[in-house]
Amino acid sequence: NSSVRLETRVCDVNPGNVEALISDADLVIDGTDNFETRFLLNDACVKLGRPWVYGGVVGSYGMVMSIRPGTGPCFACLVGELPAPGTSPTCDSAGVLNSAVGVVASLQATEALKLLSGHPEALAPGLQTLDLWHNTSQTVRVPRAPDCGTCVQRRFRHLEDGAAGSAV
Repeated sequence: NSSVRLETRVCDVNPGNVEALISDADLVIDGTDNFETRFLLNDACVKLGRPWVYGGVVGSYGMVMSIRPGTGPCFACLVGELPAPGTSPTCDSAGVLNSAVGVVASLQATEALKLLSGHPEALAPGLQTLDLWHNTSQTVRVPRAPDCGTCVQRRFRHLEDGAAGSAV
């Protein structure tokens, strides 16, 4: 598509720059590897009304969810609060199966194409999970949390907490 324009930037994403980084984007695709950045992306995308496609992989397990601010649940509805350091497995502690990364990235790209081409009805109806080692997959409906501080109450704590510019 000759009308698509990519603009690459090499920088740390932080509360001081995340809104500027995504303000002109039609869609954000999560390629991050930590909860702090994902919560920051969630706050910024919900605040600015930008859809984003979450994806995560640890070990052989992966998950994908399209987040459409104002239409359904956000990342905070899915995860709740930011997990305490050391309480969730990471790629450093559990490793990562490279083929799981490829499958998750492919699912994310497909969800992004559905959104960008104007076919939100084709989106997966919730969180897609898979475990390539155990040959399992499922889609779990995620309700919007009625008391969500981000998408319901529109408090953007992760944008405000680190507004001094700490990198994540």
